[in-house]
Amino acid sequence: MEQADLLKRGAAEFVGTFTLIFIGAGSIIATQGLNLTAIGLAHGLAIGVMVSALGHISGGHFNPAVTFGFFVTRRIEPRLAA
Repeated sequence: MEQADLLKRGAAEFVGTFTLIFIGAGSIIATQGLNLTAIGLAHGLAIGVMVSALGHISGGHFNPAVTFGFFVTRRIEPRLAA
């Protein structure tokens, strides 16, 4: 796998993870932590949109646990998992 492809995948993962954290934290702040339905929907929609938009580039592993699971089952290269 070439260096440019790794950088593209890394940038896509960064944007997706940043969006998840930004939207998730924003929903908690906006509802003052009182509306769990809105908080859950915000997280779910953020993940859904980012996987739809960036999944074809990076695989959509915005959660390190998913990447670790793929690494353990040998569905992803160690270099790519790192």
